[in-house]
Amino acid sequence: MDTVRSVFSVTPTISHLSLPVAAPHTTTIGRFRVSSLSKQLDDGRFRASVSIRSGHGSACTDRVMRFTDTFDNAAQAHDHAHAQGLAWVAHTLPRAGLAQQAAA
Repeated sequence: MDTVRSVFSVTPTISHLSLPVAAPHTTTIGRFRVSSLSKQLDDGRFRASVSIRSGHGSACTDRVMRFTDTFDNAAQAHDHAHAQGLAWVAHTLPRAGLAQQAAA
């Protein structure tokens, strides 16, 4: 029997953090996979981070940005992180296309 597990059913942890972070909200744009994360702080507020992955296997790159702003709830933190990740991808895609054209 095959079992399919949603990425939302798993609580990922970041090795250097002692607390689990909320499940990611993920979007794929071109070769980039953008996942926003939120972490509840001791004071009850939330901090945001975003992971931007590209490539496969040993050629995989994962860029992680952690933001200093804090938010009232996890949804606000996810929204901020996701927007920042999408902005990074939008800024990077045109430059990646130019680099490929220059190499040709």
